[in-house]
This record gives sequence, C-alpha cells and structure tokens, in this order.
Amino acid sequence: MKFDGYYILTDLLDVPNLRAKAQMCVSEMARKLVFGSGGGSIANQAILPQRRRGWFVLYSVAAQLYLLQITLGIAMIFHHLLQPYGLAWLGDWLGIGAFVSMLIVPVIAFFKKQLSAPNSTSHGRRRPWFMLGGFVVLLALVLQVPWPVKIERPAVLQPVDSEFVRAEVAGRITHIAVKSGQSVQPGDVIATLSSPRVTADLRAAELRRERARRELDLTIGSAEPAAYKQAQTSLAQAEAAVKEAQRVESRLTLRASQAGIITTPDLERVSHLSLRPSDALCEIAALDPIQIYIPLNEHQARHIRAGQKVELRVAAMPGRTFEGQVISDTKTSPTRELPPNLVATLGGDLAAQPDAQGRLTPLETTYGVLVSLPNPDQALRPGMTGTTLLHGPTQPLWRTALMKLLDFVSLDYRL
Repeated sequence: MKFDGYYILTDLLDVPNLRAKAQMCVSEMARKLVFGSGGGSIANQAILPQRRRGWFVLYSVAAQLYLLQITLGIAMIFHHLLQPYGLAWLGDWLGIGAFVSMLIVPVIAFFKKQLSAPNSTSHGRRRPWFMLGGFVVLLALVLQVPWPVKIERPAVLQPVDSEFVRAEVAGRITHIAVKSGQSVQPGDVIATLSSPRVTADLRAAELRRERARRELDLTIGSAEPAAYKQAQTSLAQAEAAVKEAQRVESRLTLRASQAGIITTPDLERVSHLSLRPSDALCEIAALDPIQIYIPLNEHQARHIRAGQKVELRVAAMPGRTFEGQVISDTKTSPTRELPPNLVATLGGDLAAQPDAQGRLTPLETTYGVLVSLPNPDQALRPGMTGTTLLHGPTQPLWRTALMKLLDFVSLDYRL
C-alpha cells in the first residue's frame, strides 16, 4: 500500500522505486546470510544503494510487518464479530491467508530463486541445509519449554448461599422494614403483611374462647359433672384454635432466616402489593465467600482442575484484583438458566437463544465453572460482571501448539 507518506519519503531520500530497492536489499542480505558472500547478480549490485543499506532493510521489514499487522487486525475483528454466530473460522482463515501470502510465500520464492541460480556453488547449496538443521534443533529445544496455560473469560458473580423471603399466607404488603443492600440477621423483620381474613379468623377464635370460658364458669358447682367435663373440652379446643390463628397471623410478619445482604433492587416498588403463598418478596445472600460463574467451551474446560488459582477484575472496581480458587472440576453443562449478563446481545460473548420455557440456553456446549472467592469487606456483590484469568496447568510448549492446531481444524478429542 503506497500512501502519501511513501512518496514523500521517496522524494526526501531521492531514491526512486524505494519499495522495490528496499526489498532487493533485504533479499541480498538474506542471500549473504544463508548462502554465503559469493554469487549474486552484478546487475542488482549496480542498482542497489551502496550506503546505508541497513536503513533500507529496516524500512522494508517495517513496511511488511505494518501491512501484516493491519490485515491480521481486520482478521481479528472478523473473528470476534462472527464468533457468536459460529463463523469465527472465516476470520481465522483470513489471518492465515495473510500470514502465508506475506511471509511464507516470499521466503519460498527466495529459496527457489537462489537454489536455481546458475552461479550458486555446492558449498552455498549445503549451507542452507546446515542452517535448517540448526534451526530444527533449536526449535525442538524451544518446544520443550514449560508453558503455563492461561484462560481469560468473562464472568458474573453469584452468591454461594442465598434464600428468598417468601410469603407463607396471602396478604397485602403494609410495611417493608429493609432496603436494598442492607445487612440482616436471622429473625430480623423484613416486611409486614395484612390480611382481613386472617384477622377475622383470629377474632372469631378469640370470641369462641371467651364463650367457652363463660360456659365453663356456669357449670362450676353444678350437679352435672358431665356438663363440666364437656365445657372443659370445649375450652381446650377453643384455646387450640386461638393458638393456631395466632400462629397464622404471625406468618404475616416476614423474617430473615439467615444472615446476609438484601440483594433485591428497588424494594420500594413492591410496597402495597399483594402476595400469594410462596410468592418471593426479596433475596438474602451471604457475601463471604462469594462465587464466580465462568462459562467455558469444550476446549477451555479440559484445562480446569479443582484448586486452580483464578484472578478476577470487575468493571466496578478497575483498580483491584481479587483471587480465588476453582471449587470443583466441573465437566457437565449448567443445569440452570445462563446468566443474562454473559449473553452476546447483553454485553457478553456467548451466543444464546431462548428455549421452549423462555430460558436462555447457549448455542454451543458450555461448561459452567464455579470459583470460590473470599469477600471479607463485602465489596463484591452478586450480579457484578468482570474478567477472570484462570491459571491452568503448565505443559510443554509443543503440546500447547498441538492443541491450538487441533482446535483450529476442529478435530475432536477427549477433554
């Protein structure tokens, strides 16, 4: 790509065909390095600049790398844009094509030209093979270098232990005693309901008890022991009915059964609403420890083992890094609905669609991995999203490269 800067540089250096001459300088330097100082075209030597060839070589290499960077950048954009639709391979092939055409093909053309040159000596022909052998040995040593596996994935925070405060009897909310983010202890009042039916049942039970007491008083001292005994039985039944009505009325007061934080937002919006039995009013979650839900595909999940270190950075606190551990070696698909925060249409990177029940399910096989994270200052809250870095096992570099190659060509193998 020749832009205005190329022609300005050509005029400043007073070198016509700057790109072609710079590439010839690279070829000449590579020829001397690989095939020795002998040989070479006399015509090429005549047209090449005699001074400051290093700058021409630097310009040619930099221009080629710049062009490769732009093309690979476009390929990466296609990869990320098409990944939610399962078409990321288009971007991958674009990047491979650019790498082959800009680096591999010119190298092959260079060796083919030099080996077919009529003035190349036998020593010059053997020298590349010696260098290739040395390169192979060096590459074999490099591929044995231990390489740590690291996986970076988006994640969402979830409580380890949580419960919903539910209505046990039908009633209308008259008072909410807590607000979002408030700490509560077991037994704390969360809300109060009112129910005319429950109140009327309690009043009727109390009236029946008073009537039974008066009837018992009337039979005291009478000559009919059976009537007195029956009055005692009626009073006992009335007392039991009052206790039951009081127990039902006490259920109109909703209380916390565990310590934690109120995580339901905007509780004020539900004030004065009516609740049916089992309807949830709010959620109470214990925040220390807290857990991270991390979605992984099949290729990433094979590296996960219980106890591995995980680092978390949340968007709400960009200056802090939290550390935790993988709770278990999870190899099963998540049994509950996918967290909406991780779906591509809502800011995540997972392609998902609703199922018959309206729950979001991923389009590809997704493994949910849970990570336990200490949260003593309770700075982390459920629903926060962030980026996690999972520290997997350390393995030879050749194994990592082999897995990447098999992943790219979509060969299936055991996790």
